[in-house]
Amino acid sequence: MHKSFVIHRLGAEDNKPYIYSTNKSQAMADARQQVEDGIADSAVLYGLSVDYSQNPCEAFAALEAGQGEFICHFGIKVTAGEVARAGNKALQEALANNETEKVLKLLDL
Repeated sequence: MHKSFVIHRLGAEDNKPYIYSTNKSQAMADARQQVEDGIADSAVLYGLSVDYSQNPCEAFAALEAGQGEFICHFGIKVTAGEVARAGNKALQEALANNETEKVLKLLDL
């Protein structure tokens, strides 16, 4: 049974990759919100068997030592079609604005 939870935020810009919680439901909501709000590219929730509420940094160290159990992952789902459409739109804009270097980069030339 998990007594504490750590959210590992990937791609967060504030250099604070971890969030500690003792409530699974709240941790899941927080992880989802981090991604939906664009604060992190993705968030992975782990459960730990020890209550680290007196010192959350110990929970982060335990996770880094491999003691966390994966619970779930939240991330932005992007389809190949969305990527292609975005690239095509960027290319059309670069062509319309005579941005030669940008066009060459978008075409991988």
